[in-house]
Amino acid sequence: SRHTKRAKTMMAETVRDRLLVSSPFEELKGGDESNSDRQRFIDRKMAAQVLKACPDIDWKVIFGLARFGGLRCPSEVMGLKWTDIDWDAGRLRIDAPKTGLRFCPMFPDVRTVLADAFDQAVDGAVFVVARRMFGDNLRTQFNRILERAGIKPWPKPFNNCRASCRTELQERFPSHV
Repeated sequence: SRHTKRAKTMMAETVRDRLLVSSPFEELKGGDESNSDRQRFIDRKMAAQVLKACPDIDWKVIFGLARFGGLRCPSEVMGLKWTDIDWDAGRLRIDAPKTGLRFCPMFPDVRTVLADAFDQAVDGAVFVVARRMFGDNLRTQFNRILERAGIKPWPKPFNNCRASCRTELQERFPSHV
């Protein structure tokens, strides 16, 4: 599917540049790249187990923002600063490398985790996740936390956390409403 999409793009550019009259890939349909075997719903009971097994506040924030806030990890979670949190308005300012600036409501589960982190933050801290773990393999460490919680690690852990948040929100706030 990926090769098909790339070939279609390349050939469309040759047609646009008038090197070809038409693309031989024009009628070719690309397949679905998603693999449903890798999708998991992380329910609230399991999320509570994971939060309990997190070794420190940084990991609670990482998991909490991914699962209950739907933030992308690591880019959005690790980039969140204390100045991005509007406690009074109850929202997060997310400046995402992928999608740009957006605002997200601070749901109760997210507020709880962030309040705990704020209470433990050192004076002058800039980032919500104090320990800078960009170079570390977050998935490997997260899988260790899951095993400590007695949960079998699932594929694409942070993507599935974000998707679980979206699923819950879609149930509560249907997009057609």
